[in-house]
Amino acid sequence: MLRRAFVVSLAAGLVGGAALSACSGETPETETQVGPSDSMVNPELLALSWPMVTADEAVLATYSGQPGWLSLVTSGKIRDAVEQLGPTGGLAAARAHAEAAAMYKQAAMLSATSAQATYEGSPRETDARGAVHLNMIGHALNGDVAGAKALAEAGVEDLSPEAQVFHEVWKTALMADPASTPTADALSAVVNLPAVTVGQWPELALEPHYTLAEQAEGSELSVTDPSALMALALWHDAAADIAAPESAAALDVFGARYRFLYEPVPTSDADLPMELVFGADMLTPADGPFLAALTGDAGISAVDAWKERSLLASLAHASRIDGALSVDVAQDAASEARADVLAGMSAAAGGNTLGHHRVFADIVMVGVLRAMALVAEAEGNHEAAGILLISAMERSSAEYTADPEALLFLSVWDARNRYPVRGTEILHNLIRRYPNLEAARFGLDALTLRESRARGSQNPGL
Repeated sequence: MLRRAFVVSLAAGLVGGAALSACSGETPETETQVGPSDSMVNPELLALSWPMVTADEAVLATYSGQPGWLSLVTSGKIRDAVEQLGPTGGLAAARAHAEAAAMYKQAAMLSATSAQATYEGSPRETDARGAVHLNMIGHALNGDVAGAKALAEAGVEDLSPEAQVFHEVWKTALMADPASTPTADALSAVVNLPAVTVGQWPELALEPHYTLAEQAEGSELSVTDPSALMALALWHDAAADIAAPESAAALDVFGARYRFLYEPVPTSDADLPMELVFGADMLTPADGPFLAALTGDAGISAVDAWKERSLLASLAHASRIDGALSVDVAQDAASEARADVLAGMSAAAGGNTLGHHRVFADIVMVGVLRAMALVAEAEGNHEAAGILLISAMERSSAEYTADPEALLFLSVWDARNRYPVRGTEILHNLIRRYPNLEAARFGLDALTLRESRARGSQNPGL
């Protein structure tokens, strides 16, 4: 049956022969560990989580019967999912394109934030005057459109004709009333992207877009503009909306935690459909609007507002002591969520632990850690957020927990902290699967070089 095929594929691809035996008719192992009796996990909200919902054979079959879900959920292969789900994939295809958009948004943020940290955060007399263009993009993508407009109004010197093409697209948008960022169509035209088509995966030309003349004689920079990655992100956003136009608002909520910071905060309080939650690091349908509120205008007040509906909000509430998130308690909450999910799925399978149960439980644990990092950030506790993001990364060695957008999000956090080392390794590993991410390397390499010269043997960052 479909469920057996889904589970066997999981086992064969991820957890090897022992789990495969457990899913193919031989005696499965019996799970003896159960969640602690005083667990922080609300059992009523746990029952709404996607692992518990898909513990029902009929529900799981609705996913195992569609190509692309294995690629997306168990292998982290976003491109494969986009192409396999294709133009008739509906909301599932929209989910795959939304994941791609989130990845490219964080990559563009990494490139632009790194360049801004270099040329505005620690300027040198010999820096290219045209680097102001990169600072301008960094301001805009990080939500400071007014600051970006001020730089455009002041003018940018020494731009080559090739660089001027990119700058004019930005200047036109920023000087409009009201000031805005370039449209998807304008950016796509600059980097020659094809018409938006569901199921397609555009490739960038990865040669540098232009050079910037430094104020040292005979020296120049070869630059890949962050706008190229921005264009790809907006292209996939548009593809997601075309694939499931009736779910455009839900798709905005799904991508809220990884949006460009100039983008408006989705305000919907509607639960997400299961297609946008299954296999994600959001556990229940209400976790999407909770995270959107948390990372938006509501801020930390979202925890109390959503704790009765959202499992992640409930865990965040339980992890706060005297009004502040405890890193230790948050990590305990992630472990307890994993244990309770595993026990619940095993119970639904007659007391047996199948191979995919541990896969799903691991995704849950990492998802809780990432959400708790956002809670810490909303509190203004930058260090706690970093610890939790790193903890999530350290538990993401498997493909099914190593979400590219989450790893790049950590890299952006590091760039703001002027620590490019970890992001360089993350980006290097991701480029093997997603060559388009090579476009993020310029900004990160510039920051790496600047920091290595400034700090010598010191090792900044967490």
